[in-house]
Amino acid sequence: MEDTTKTKQELIDELQALRSELERKERVQSEDVLSLVSILEHLPALICRFLPDGTLTLVNKTYCDYFGKRKEELLGRNFFQFIPEAEREQVRRHFLSLTREEPMITYEHQVIAPDGTMRWQQWTDRALADETGTVKEYQSIGIDTTRRRLMAMKLQESEARTQALLDSSPEVAFLIDPRGNLLSCNKAFCLIFGETAEELLQKNVLDLLPSDVGESQKALALEVVRNAKLVRHKDNIGGLLVETSICPVLNSKGEVVQLAVFSRDITQEEEMKLALQERERKLDVKSKTLEELNVALKVLLEKRTQDKEEVEERVVSNIKLLIEPYLRKLEGSGLTEKQSPYLDILKSHLKDIASPLARKLSSDQYHLTPKEMHVAMLIKEGKTTKEIAQLMNSSMRSVEFHRENLRKKLDLTNKKSNLRSRLLTMP
Repeated sequence: MEDTTKTKQELIDELQALRSELERKERVQSEDVLSLVSILEHLPALICRFLPDGTLTLVNKTYCDYFGKRKEELLGRNFFQFIPEAEREQVRRHFLSLTREEPMITYEHQVIAPDGTMRWQQWTDRALADETGTVKEYQSIGIDTTRRRLMAMKLQESEARTQALLDSSPEVAFLIDPRGNLLSCNKAFCLIFGETAEELLQKNVLDLLPSDVGESQKALALEVVRNAKLVRHKDNIGGLLVETSICPVLNSKGEVVQLAVFSRDITQEEEMKLALQERERKLDVKSKTLEELNVALKVLLEKRTQDKEEVEERVVSNIKLLIEPYLRKLEGSGLTEKQSPYLDILKSHLKDIASPLARKLSSDQYHLTPKEMHVAMLIKEGKTTKEIAQLMNSSMRSVEFHRENLRKKLDLTNKKSNLRSRLLTMP
């Protein structure tokens, strides 16, 4: 009887031990659940559960904060209130398409923020089915993708602007990977090969070029990949001289991941350059010829001046040797009063012919007429207007006219300088 009682006690002890262990596990599980709830509450992602009609059954703190609502304001309410009406049906089709066999889907849609602005979110929905496979509820995790969307839109706009700039250029421009596969190209490139960009993309650009040109371009591309530096090269393609620039596109590690290639036809430019060089060569030849002519002309002018001086010296010498002796004899031959003045004039004119002033006045510098030169020489000798008029058989008014012209041509107009003084000081 004592043994049986002991066995019962043992059973009671074991039951109590089991109960204690169960309570401990329940406490641990409860703590784990609380920890999990706390983690879900403070995750940076939006977490919710909702019924097939969109009624919210669970939301975390991040969800509440995002839409500026308390949990009490959200639970039991429909989340479609935050989705623009135009997108609601599409969102509904997404999560209603889920089954036990395909329980998950990820998609993006716009939402209405508390301040009324439109933002973008990405949601991953999971269908929760019962033992019969019927979907009773959905669990969803979302993140705000507005910034990423805006960055993508800006990148797309930037790419569109870049493409527009490249398309407006007459130069050929294209982008390839290090193996030569075409990634992007402009309209000029498409026109050369007579295909659209869609048809050309992913083709290897080396296959589009003549074999010899393709090999040279391949070698250049390998050089750019190896050195990560810009390379420029000229090729003769189909009778045209083409200048090609290959520029490396680097990643964050400094590795060449793409090659930007620009090509332009420089045939006309080179022809113009050669024509300009030929013209410059001809101009140099003409310049040297002119220099030689100038030297020859200078020699001729010096010779002319020398000859002129020799002629003038001979004239002066001949006057003294051949004419002046006879003038002296004529002077002593008893001339009449009427003849003597003419002899004086003859002697004076011969003296003028031999004088430097006469040669100076006859130069092209002053453009004097013969009568003006005659008047000038008489004025230098001190003759009055009346005496000059008698000697030249002219009127005093005519002599005054010549005197006035002499003042103009010798730059004495409106000046107080004396005409005779000016003539006497001339070399």
